[in-house]
Amino acid sequence: MMDGARVEEDGLHCDEFHCMCHEFVRVTEAAALAAGRWMGKGDGPAAEEAARAAMHDAFRFVPIEGTIVVGEGEDREVGPLAVGNVVGFGGRACDIALTALEGANIVARGQAGAIAAVAAGAPGSIMRAPDMYMQKIVVGSPAVGRVDIEAPVEDTVQAIADAHGLKTGELTVIVLDRPRHDDWSLSCARRAPASSSFLMEMSWPASPLPCAVPEITPTSESGCAGGHHDGRGHAVPRR
Repeated sequence: MMDGARVEEDGLHCDEFHCMCHEFVRVTEAAALAAGRWMGKGDGPAAEEAARAAMHDAFRFVPIEGTIVVGEGEDREVGPLAVGNVVGFGGRACDIALTALEGANIVARGQAGAIAAVAAGAPGSIMRAPDMYMQKIVVGSPAVGRVDIEAPVEDTVQAIADAHGLKTGELTVIVLDRPRHDDWSLSCARRAPASSSFLMEMSWPASPLPCAVPEITPTSESGCAGGHHDGRGHAVPRR
């Protein structure tokens, strides 16, 4: 299990009085530790529920008035981390995006790579979007401004290779292994001579590869690291 927290510079930066980063790390740490107790026990839903409860409880000690804009569902009656709920015991107003446990099946199988995450920003800084899939491409800082989600896959791979001074065959494109990505994966294999790495679950590789990633996007991490993401809504059934 890993925990991660990202704080946007605008409005929630560390100042001479207080650094919010430590509080957010404690929140993700609490969720990760709670989910970790279910490692290898074959019960992903139980791990998710434990992570959510622990994250919500940890937020009680954070001096913010945080409105969840990306969270665990959209029905406030279902859970305390749903979109629209407010967390924290009062203080700075902010927007919150969170996932108490990304990779419940990974935990259930006793594998590595699941994550608990929180991103925070000033009010209005995190996009409010309906609960739907989004097609996305993420690139590192050398390729910022060189990719277009509307472009053919071979053009995107070539642009990233050029930005890094590499041949296309030296790139690894990471794709979440789902039927909805079959067309993209086949296009990559047939028209762009790059290696493909297929992720079975929603996890993020530890190595910093100069890659294009459809749909799975640690948006906060890419922004903090100087990278770029491009996305558009993708109206297919959630499954």
